Amino acid sequence: MFSKREWIIFLIGAEFFHTISHILIMFNGALPIQFYGLTITRTFNFWAIIFNALICILLYWWLEKN
Repeated sequence: MFSKREWIIFLIGAEFFHTISHILIMFNGALPIQFYGLTITRTFNFWAIIFNALICILLYWWLEKN
């Protein structure tokens, strides 16, 4: 149905959107946020940005490798 390359491109886009949404939350001034018993602080959000950006980079590397 879809090739592996198309799935990787989709995942890169989804992860990039997730990273951008965390960046926007950081500059929105809405932190800290309570989310189902988890408090998202500035530090937690910063590490979420780093982690999601790293996933994005690794997916892109995997796309170029294949």
